[in-house]
Amino acid sequence: MKKITLLFSFLCVMILAQGAVSKTVNLTAGTLATVLTPIELGTVTNLTITGTMDARDFQCIRDLMPSISDLNISGATIVAYIGPSGTSFLTINYSANEIPDFAFCRLFPSLFVCPVKSVSLPTSITAIGFIAFGSTALTTIAIPASVTTIKDGAFAKCTLLSSVSLPSSLKTLEKTAFGYCQSLTSISLPSTLTTLADSVFKGCSSLTSLTIPNGVSVIGNSLCRGCTSLNAVTLPNAVSSIGKSAFLGCKIASVSLPSTVTSIADSAFYNCTSLASIVVSKATPVDLSSSPAVFTGVNKSTCVLAVPNKTVYASSIVWKDFTNMIATTVNDLNVLDFNVYPSPTKGDFKIELISSVGEILSVSIVDGFGRVVFSDQLTKSQSSFDLTSLGLKGVNILVLKDKNGSIVGQRKMIFE
Repeated sequence: MKKITLLFSFLCVMILAQGAVSKTVNLTAGTLATVLTPIELGTVTNLTITGTMDARDFQCIRDLMPSISDLNISGATIVAYIGPSGTSFLTINYSANEIPDFAFCRLFPSLFVCPVKSVSLPTSITAIGFIAFGSTALTTIAIPASVTTIKDGAFAKCTLLSSVSLPSSLKTLEKTAFGYCQSLTSISLPSTLTTLADSVFKGCSSLTSLTIPNGVSVIGNSLCRGCTSLNAVTLPNAVSSIGKSAFLGCKIASVSLPSTVTSIADSAFYNCTSLASIVVSKATPVDLSSSPAVFTGVNKSTCVLAVPNKTVYASSIVWKDFTNMIATTVNDLNVLDFNVYPSPTKGDFKIELISSVGEILSVSIVDGFGRVVFSDQLTKSQSSFDLTSLGLKGVNILVLKDKNGSIVGQRKMIFE
């Protein structure tokens, strides 16, 4: 018996020394542990599965395949399973077309993380389960177009994950979905997203920028807390509330708060020491009496606070502490009848003159600090401009002047 054990161990070592071991199986759900031989379970590094599979097969991959590195289940169909032999210690019910809870990360009875580094997912799945890939060595992942929900902690603590491709179908990112993914540098959130829960990007210390789509109205607590490289964030046009510690410790240089914001929780921008400008569109200041630390750590003597009404903001709790306050209220001047669209804009816009003008007009953009950041000539009844490279944010003023330098029109424009 001892000789057989030694021979088995020797064979395993020899196979591993040869590098990748590939295997393809056409599976019937729940049978992976019996379809693969004991040697294959211990040595296969690249596994491709077609047919059907369920939570029992994920449990087999996670707990019985210590050499697995690359998993391709794009051609498989995940079916429902009810029973105690799945991946989770919290449930016996597993839904079809869903990567099951704890698929590659076991918390009980002891912590164990599957060594998988690359996974190709089925195109039919609609959700990725609770802590499904938590703490794995994934470096990149493409989420199929069918997925609408990524559940709590699905990719939490995937410290090597640097690239994520999210589908246009995605609606919900639950708590800590990508929390503590320390190598994640950027992520594009689809316009379909409506729910961005607490701590989704908490601790993503390499994340540099984030644009939150307009379908999101609530910014969750600690959303980007500890994202120490985050220097640019764009809030949605219809956001109503910003959660507690949402951007605590971030390096955001500027932020525009839309007029739809009705509440900002305490410490939302705590210790954002790089914050140099805040543009507020709401005429009535948000009540911060219950959020005295919302801007603690921000240099309120140098940070420019641009508001619609200086008098009102200068007498409001917390807001009044900003000594470098400017007014953004500009009355549209219509000596010359013209349109500017779209506004808000990302930087590209058109100027349309309603009536013909025989002379050359000058067009300029003045930012929130009163600086002329762009100037050109307008010679046609309609002219296009692209200022995306300037990275303008917040409220800016478009000014038209005649040949004598007199202002014949101006518009307030919002750049996002």
